[in-house]
Amino acid sequence: MTPKLYTRRDTPTPRTTIISSRLMVLRQHEEQMQMLLHRKPQTAARVAQATEEARKLIRVATTEEIGAAIREVEDSFGRYYLHVTQSGKKPVNPADEIFDLLKSLRITAGELEEWTRTVKKTSFPLGTGHAWQPLPNLPEANTIVNRVLADIKPEKAQASAYLAVKITPLTDAEIMEAIALDFFDDLPQSGKIEAWRMIPPPVQKAIRLRIGTDATPDAKWAAVRDYHLETIRLAAAEANAKRQAS
Repeated sequence: MTPKLYTRRDTPTPRTTIISSRLMVLRQHEEQMQMLLHRKPQTAARVAQATEEARKLIRVATTEEIGAAIREVEDSFGRYYLHVTQSGKKPVNPADEIFDLLKSLRITAGELEEWTRTVKKTSFPLGTGHAWQPLPNLPEANTIVNRVLADIKPEKAQASAYLAVKITPLTDAEIMEAIALDFFDDLPQSGKIEAWRMIPPPVQKAIRLRIGTDATPDAKWAAVRDYHLETIRLAAAEANAKRQAS
């Protein structure tokens, strides 16, 4: 990374303390958003998608969603609990037992989604037990749901933390103030991207040519930071010259 054109003084002021705290909250929120969207295809604006994913992780699944999940599992294996129950005159339909299990656990929509995905990709070998194979019986369904609940527990905590904080995005003026006080490196990624967008297109093109197409992200952000710092420095020098002349 290139040397900074400006370095804030070591002693914090009330204003720099406020800015530093606000940027830290924004970065933490952005990190939580990235965790919520990890390995998920982007289908909407990142903030909206992360909010939906978070709500799904903590919202208790409806009876309709649980029933649909069990039918999805049946469809994926091409075999149906009711058909087996009727043909073998079994007294209990495992689909009903599994439904009651998932409902009693107050499984969330996100947990149910992961349970369904896990069951569909799990092999239940034929000829080693119950009449409903390759569908899972109640103990097998219960084993998978317990594993899913344990695996998703950290994500649920992240979801709760993400939804608990109401974030106000940085304005352009706040971004420029942060840069002027040498807080560019502390900006969340969204703030750095906005700082890049604030640069006139011809200058953006010149920066790309100067740093090269294979430049690292650090090199690009250093160029963005230095452009704004130099712009701020020149504006301050011009204002100072006008004051002296008047």
